[in-house]
Amino acid sequence: MNITSFEDYEQILRSPYVNNPIDINIGFYGLCSYQPDAWDYVFGSIRRYYPNEPIVLINDGMDQFDYSEMAHKYNCIYVKKDREICLHYPDIESSYEFLKRTLEACNLSRTEWLIHLHPDVICQGRICYQPNAHLAGVSCGSVTGISNNNWKVFSNVENYIRKFEPNIELNGWGWCGGSIMNVDAFRVVYNSIFGENPKFTLEEIRDNTHSNITEHEDTMMSVLFALNGFVYRIWKDNPEFHRNERAGAFLHGYKEHYDFKKKGLTCTEYFTKCRTQNINKRKKEGLLNDDTNYLSSNVDDKYLE
Repeated sequence: MNITSFEDYEQILRSPYVNNPIDINIGFYGLCSYQPDAWDYVFGSIRRYYPNEPIVLINDGMDQFDYSEMAHKYNCIYVKKDREICLHYPDIESSYEFLKRTLEACNLSRTEWLIHLHPDVICQGRICYQPNAHLAGVSCGSVTGISNNNWKVFSNVENYIRKFEPNIELNGWGWCGGSIMNVDAFRVVYNSIFGENPKFTLEEIRDNTHSNITEHEDTMMSVLFALNGFVYRIWKDNPEFHRNERAGAFLHGYKEHYDFKKKGLTCTEYFTKCRTQNINKRKKEGLLNDDTNYLSSNVDDKYLE
């Protein structure tokens, strides 16, 4: 793969989007639990432009919805999981499980690159820009090469990373839905956690940074890749619907088919509801036995009714 200088990378981001599709060896994977109507639209949009590429559909717990028929409809590789981990991992065990499921998707897709799907990501064309890093995602509204989601919010994260990789280029995080990663690089990352001679544990990372770092895959993956010497950069083919960006292959933030739209909730209210219920479930399962206070951040007990 060709990783350009930071200056050339920024120039690519600032240039007008050119719709000139390229060939790239990609697969897709998603952890599907809630929002089946949205997921149906996601898979349909992918098959319109990528009719034959592998899609690994991981049924994230069977209590919410059985995705087996949808997997058949869109010719997906179907993986059934009894335990639901959703998209927020207040407990470390769910963070580890996410990494294991990601490796399973890598092994099943057998591709060079893997695109991470959420129910708010739609495919609106073929890829036109090669990823400029081993991990690449959204800008979060930035007009530079550094994501607006950057480590100034969690200042100790950068200090922790630089203990192991003092010269690493750090551009924040944004590995949200529609983002892409290099599979070989992820295998190195995975082995740094699960290998015979692991370099890191998620517990150590959380204790030395912040609980949010291991609670969400966009932050966790960016940190893990950086700790292993792999750069995160913004991908020109991953624009954001909710920030009025449109040009690109995979549009993140497209929540028009979410059920909360019908119920009159805002995005923030829906996120708070999901996070509150997920944290409460983990506490009942005995997976949150530490002293971390999750009640003050995007949690509202009214959603436990």
